[in-house]
Amino acid sequence: MKRLPRALSSHWRIAIALAPVMLALSAAPLPAGFIGWTYSVASDGLSSQISRTTNGGTNWSVQENASGHLQSLAFSDTLHGWAGINGSSSLLHTTDGGVSWTSVSTGVGTVGFLGISALDAQNVWAIGFGSALAHTSNGGATWSAQSPQPNGNGNFYSVQFLNSLDGWLVGDKAIQHSTDGGQTWNVQLSSTSFHGLFFDDLSNGWAIGANNALFHTSNGGAAWAFQSTGLTATANLEGIFFTSPNIGWLVTAGGQILHTTNGGANWATQFTGANALLGVSFVDSLNGWAVGLNSTVLHTADGGASWNPQSPGTVDPFIDAVVFPASAVPEPTSLLLMGLGIVIGGLTYVGRAHRRS
Repeated sequence: MKRLPRALSSHWRIAIALAPVMLALSAAPLPAGFIGWTYSVASDGLSSQISRTTNGGTNWSVQENASGHLQSLAFSDTLHGWAGINGSSSLLHTTDGGVSWTSVSTGVGTVGFLGISALDAQNVWAIGFGSALAHTSNGGATWSAQSPQPNGNGNFYSVQFLNSLDGWLVGDKAIQHSTDGGQTWNVQLSSTSFHGLFFDDLSNGWAIGANNALFHTSNGGAAWAFQSTGLTATANLEGIFFTSPNIGWLVTAGGQILHTTNGGANWATQFTGANALLGVSFVDSLNGWAVGLNSTVLHTADGGASWNPQSPGTVDPFIDAVVFPASAVPEPTSLLLMGLGIVIGGLTYVGRAHRRS
């Protein structure tokens, strides 16, 4: 989930050795690691920008100027991405890595999608205001409405599917789980409100929220247990990412980056800054990014031992999320780039969306 599978890499090595003619006519897949996106919102909330990097954040450039307040962003690979805008039941969609974006109507009644899980180019789930949940299995050509368990007057804020069947969503006093692709949902926890989640595999997952809410499951959500971050009881936890069941990071509205090496049992503060941090993503146990207010983009190449600022490439002050897709896809220029010894790629947070309070 966090890096290009070894089997895939081996497949292309074999193709080079056994079918050089076929390789010359087709493209080589981009190895994961360096292509990523952020989205940012203007201070008045009336416009947003989507920015892209192809070199791990050394340079970021604006790809899309969107009218309205973006609320969610997800990429399944380095070409296929989705974004949700406040006040709209449509999603922005790209099939060329963000070079162009088109509006796709879901037909599902909501005033904005707060979270998106893009499993692959075909299978996408988007959760919206009023507990609206939209699903497509054909890349957005058609959508169907799915129905989580009632959540009172609350909303759901984040959704994540690990395969075509198993998914979770979180919201106001709710963690729910589906084992049939979202057709039916079961309540796993209803005592605490959450706005973010991250599952590393079918067993290990974490849900985060305001008031220092951090819960962990090691059995797919059959049981959830509170974990202590060591922060104050009023700390707002804004983003979380794990590269294995043990190694993870979370960011806070207080500008802190915390790190765990034992699945969240203990957390240590790696960084404290002046700006609220709203999102975090890693491509492996060393390379990661954190984003937040005042156009903050931070990068680490040593697992968080040091964090260094990057120029964001946007004038919008609220950078709400950072996404590095886990899967790479063929691109027409990849063969020439490989011949020059250039390595390109990306890795993501699955379908994370951020609710800014």
